[in-house]
Amino acid sequence: MQPLRIPLHSRHSKRCTHILIKLEQKAQSVRYKVKPVAANYLPGIQVILPHVRQVKDEISKRNLGKYGSAQVEEPSIGMMAGKIYEFQLTLTNPLYDPIEVKLSVPLSLPTQKFTISAFAEAWEYDDDEDMFGVEDDELGIGGHTPAAPSSSSSSKVTRDKDGRTRPKTVGVLERKSNKTVVGGEVVIGKEARGHIKFNMLVDYTYRSDDPAPSESGDMDSHAARSPEIKVFSFYTVVDLGPIIPREEVKLDL
Repeated sequence: MQPLRIPLHSRHSKRCTHILIKLEQKAQSVRYKVKPVAANYLPGIQVILPHVRQVKDEISKRNLGKYGSAQVEEPSIGMMAGKIYEFQLTLTNPLYDPIEVKLSVPLSLPTQKFTISAFAEAWEYDDDEDMFGVEDDELGIGGHTPAAPSSSSSSKVTRDKDGRTRPKTVGVLERKSNKTVVGGEVVIGKEARGHIKFNMLVDYTYRSDDPAPSESGDMDSHAARSPEIKVFSFYTVVDLGPIIPREEVKLDL
């Protein structure tokens, strides 16, 4: 008995620029899967709002053991005008090589590039304290915190002007496996309406073990051994959610 190869059929979509592939185990299936090749090289970005997550956790605790109408309904959670909110961006590296990412936005985010570890299988990662935290000097946001000993470079707290400590909200908050969480703050105007969106330019660099061939088609042994540095940039729009106008807040009160 020998395994049979599954034929691969591909075609271009009429409605978009995606390449559709057909590789199904079931012979009766006629569906085509979308194969965006470029997305395999772009770091994934996920937006997290701490205040929304906190409200959902509290509601889930209240609904624990309740059924039907006894459960507490989840309210419409948004951001009120005239306040400051924290947000977190989780960047995931899909490559098998570590990448360096730099975010360019007119907000309180790291101005220097930071490293995201390479993608690997889940069981290859161990809990390592060195994976968490990064020095603020590396991110160019050292002005947010006063001078501190080097042993506290991976701390997740900052100090106010009066000396009180508070959780760190701006900069790299967590580094684990092939994911890095970056925190920031957004200041909403008193008369702001609509959704909070901002454009973000992402520059990332990684080392490719397969160097590009020369124009002649051959490469010497030195060029074959040396990795190639590749740099890519792309724009993305980050949506933090809707704004609750001040008039609606007064009516609710």
